[in-house]
Amino acid sequence: MLTALGVAASMLFTLGASSCAGGRVTVKALARGATNSSPFFRAAGLAVDLIGTISALEGGSKSGATPGLYGGTRRKSSCDKGQLIKYLKENGEKAAAWAEVRGIGMQQIESYVDKLTPVLLRNDTLVENYDYDTRKKEPTPFYALLEAGVAVLIDAYGLPVVQCRCGNPLRRFDMPRDDVEVDFDADRVAGNKRGKGEKGKEWKGFDRKRIVKVEPAEKKLDAVLLVEHTEDGETKGLERPPGTSGEQDQVLKVDPGTEENAEVPDVVGKPADEAEASLREAGFGVETAAAGQGEAESAGPGRVVRQDPEPGTVALRGMTVTLYRAEEAGRPEAACAEVGVDFGAYDPLERGSTGALVGAAQCLLMAAGYDPGPVDGEFGEMTAAAALSLQSDHGLQTLGVVGPKTWTVLLSRGDTPEVRAGANGEAVTRLQRALTAALGETVVIDGDFGPATENAVRSYQSSRGLESDGVVGPQTWAALQAGR
Repeated sequence: MLTALGVAASMLFTLGASSCAGGRVTVKALARGATNSSPFFRAAGLAVDLIGTISALEGGSKSGATPGLYGGTRRKSSCDKGQLIKYLKENGEKAAAWAEVRGIGMQQIESYVDKLTPVLLRNDTLVENYDYDTRKKEPTPFYALLEAGVAVLIDAYGLPVVQCRCGNPLRRFDMPRDDVEVDFDADRVAGNKRGKGEKGKEWKGFDRKRIVKVEPAEKKLDAVLLVEHTEDGETKGLERPPGTSGEQDQVLKVDPGTEENAEVPDVVGKPADEAEASLREAGFGVETAAAGQGEAESAGPGRVVRQDPEPGTVALRGMTVTLYRAEEAGRPEAACAEVGVDFGAYDPLERGSTGALVGAAQCLLMAAGYDPGPVDGEFGEMTAAAALSLQSDHGLQTLGVVGPKTWTVLLSRGDTPEVRAGANGEAVTRLQRALTAALGETVVIDGDFGPATENAVRSYQSSRGLESDGVVGPQTWAALQAGR
């Protein structure tokens, strides 16, 4: 098995030989669609580089977290991780050398590759590439410039670590970006044929000013923001969860290729409503979540104790910022666990009303920070006063009666994640309760976002003048939590 010392020695020999006079470093041009001279694999079907034009960012050193640094396609064939794992399993000697370059054990290859994310380079990108010497049975490193459109796998910090077409492992380019001399060798540049003694030609669209060197992000990526390139030349933004291959992509409202980035405002310590308004004014989306019990102790109820991304992060306008707020004591699931808040109908309540539904309203009022008195199932003066206070705070008609709008506010209160068909959990349960109250018809409360729930969502959206897409996003949650 190749040792780390062996890799280092080989690297010094090969890379040292590629240095030019005057301190410049020669990098080999590797065009999209071309095959390296001695790749790890020559298998068909492992990857498909982009064919056609591709837009590019300005050149320079870029963080792996830069929005729009990479392009993407939702076609699995662009880089088949399963095939790469299969080839490595079937070729033990190559797998050992491949794993050594990546600094992992052979038994870790599958889990390592599973966590990588397939993307397309949008700029000509500098890397340290590794071919495979079949005679010595070891990797041979060389500096390379991969053409824009080449499919690669990136790691959790946004660094290219595998050239998909040939399976070659890659490492960060560790030389100054401006000290490179690009070698356009005809053997490595697709379609670049020449006679003996002739020099290779630059690929079409080559621009030294747009060469990129990728640096690792400061922390692991929460999402990879891509520019999708389609066959008709149109582009749009995609948000890809790390480790996925396009099947879970979400379309972005803002194209990350526009470089419309902004600094995320600092809203820690502010009331959640004020923080949300500040972020939306700055062009960001917002979702909220409950802070952990330990961190919530340092802030007052309803205030933001943490945000993600962190304040000062340069991010794409339109990205979603998650606010973690200190919750008031007694959320419905805790304060009302013994009373229960799931009903087939949420009838109006007023002074003198009694029963389980009153107890549920009292629990929900308490969880929202209003004092209804004892949770005893009797609608008295304190419960009416609590309802009046909530109605006043939410701009509802102040009658002290818990009607459909007040029920909707109480039942929808909480985090506002985007939920759609196939989702499940606490947010869906709250949604189903709130829809039952708002529509005045029973929506099965089971925590599963199935066809019946989607139909109810569409009905609610249509009746409130919202886009009837069946997806519960910021606008639908805002309408529900306003009691519309």
